[in-house]
Amino acid sequence: MRWAHVGLVVALTVGACSSGDGGSENVETSAQTATTTSSTEGDAIDSGPILSVVSAHDVDEHGAAVDPALEFASDVAQISMVALVGEVELGAPLEVAWTWLDGPDGEQPLFEHQIDVSTGDIAYSHGIASGPLAAGRYRASLSVGGSTTEMLFAVRPEPITFPSLASGFVRRAPSAEPAPPSSGPSGTIPAPREDTTGAACQPWVQANSMLAMTGADRCGDNEFEVTAWVGDGPPRGYGRWIGDFIKPVRADPCDLGGSDLATEPISYAVAVIAGPEVGKLFRKAGPPPGSDTDAPMAFLSSQPLPGAQVSAGDTIIIEITADDGVSVDSIVTGIASVTLATGTGQQVDGWEFEGPVACDKARLRRVVRFEYLVPENAPELVTLVATILDYEGHETTLEASYPTVGLWTGYMDVVGTTRTEITIDHGPVQCTTGWEFKVVFFAPPSGELYGYAEGIPQAPHQCDAPFAPVDLPVINVDITGTMERDRVILRFGYKSGDWYGINLLYRPPVPEITLTRSRTLAYGEVDVSVTTAVPNNTLTETLKGRIDVGCDKCDL
Repeated sequence: MRWAHVGLVVALTVGACSSGDGGSENVETSAQTATTTSSTEGDAIDSGPILSVVSAHDVDEHGAAVDPALEFASDVAQISMVALVGEVELGAPLEVAWTWLDGPDGEQPLFEHQIDVSTGDIAYSHGIASGPLAAGRYRASLSVGGSTTEMLFAVRPEPITFPSLASGFVRRAPSAEPAPPSSGPSGTIPAPREDTTGAACQPWVQANSMLAMTGADRCGDNEFEVTAWVGDGPPRGYGRWIGDFIKPVRADPCDLGGSDLATEPISYAVAVIAGPEVGKLFRKAGPPPGSDTDAPMAFLSSQPLPGAQVSAGDTIIIEITADDGVSVDSIVTGIASVTLATGTGQQVDGWEFEGPVACDKARLRRVVRFEYLVPENAPELVTLVATILDYEGHETTLEASYPTVGLWTGYMDVVGTTRTEITIDHGPVQCTTGWEFKVVFFAPPSGELYGYAEGIPQAPHQCDAPFAPVDLPVINVDITGTMERDRVILRFGYKSGDWYGINLLYRPPVPEITLTRSRTLAYGEVDVSVTTAVPNNTLTETLKGRIDVGCDKCDL
């Protein structure tokens, strides 16, 4: 189990314990506490004032991190930093600073939280989404008592999809601009205290497999030592205190002569080593760690960023950060392999690691780097898939896509009219049709465009003569053209449907519609007019309107 279950650890209430499971004793000397590997001064804090940090989607009322992750979707409501605080000086605040590493101008500080914490608290800092979250890497730096711990995580880009030709589209309001998370709530969930009764001095232990909460209540001037051990091995000291205290201990079996791949439980003890109650002891063995049942966490970063346009011959650099070490009650076997393949399954490269080797901490977190050369005749969308496996075979996959063509989308709003200058009973006849077109075209590096436009009428075809209105069909036209740095030239060709003024776009000689281009935007007017003389009348056709298109992922 991962960090999501920490809350169950720190909120656990220790009830009456049997002699085999733990309990209080009054003894002159205990073999498990008399000799320790700590110095005579004690006060050693094995993991510093910040014992653990995890990035997650939320934190529950018990302090459990909800859905831990290293990579988040752009549509999540918030991202949370959840930290387990170790021994801290009274009044020393926990400072949490959020930074966007891939901001438009490089590293961009976002916001800071200052949280009043005490030993054993769960502290949380929320980053809130005001809309879609901006993709890229982020860092949260947590500092207290002169010690700093950094947490790296990422927001994955929106997947790139090519629009399909579908009838009956409606124009949608533009989505909100992606932005990094903003400052949200922060605070603490206080450390749990053993529910002891009576007036007697009571040391206590709440134990999980690799994490324990220790303390003492109503103990006056007694001096305590906290120890932990594995099997029959020598105990190790985790600090000494005078009077009542709460102390979280994250004992590493490797420091105790054991193995972080074995199932032997860790035992903990709180003993009075000086004072009126000298010899009083509470000890408890945590449950053996469970087996590794969870997939690793991971995130992907790349240069260029996912979604950027690439061309044949470009090199995409992929970096994968994989983490299998966030657990308090189960074995973590570690990262066994990281491989990279194309979306069609073709292997690009891979790393395989020997092991697992007990107490080799490098196996728990791997950072690997790949390079992919975009081939000639690459598909319109290059997709790369990273697969991360732990030693138990649990799998996590990450995907990033890079278009080799610019995808431009937008709208064309035009009004087509026909006016027939002929004298009959009701005089000249003019007919009008309004159209809205969805415009989609692709811009490969060659600059030769291709795409389509799909139009739907905005009202029935109307004439100022006593003719019945005509319901028009959806009409589809092909698009070709060229793209230059400062302009886009579009040519339309007949594909399907009827005309009603739209035929001017593809009547020979086909007119060229020129748009002004400004980086990832292009816009321009449509103004086409043709007059045709026929016996006894003149037919004038016009098409007027505007085109606005843009490209979200284009290479500038």
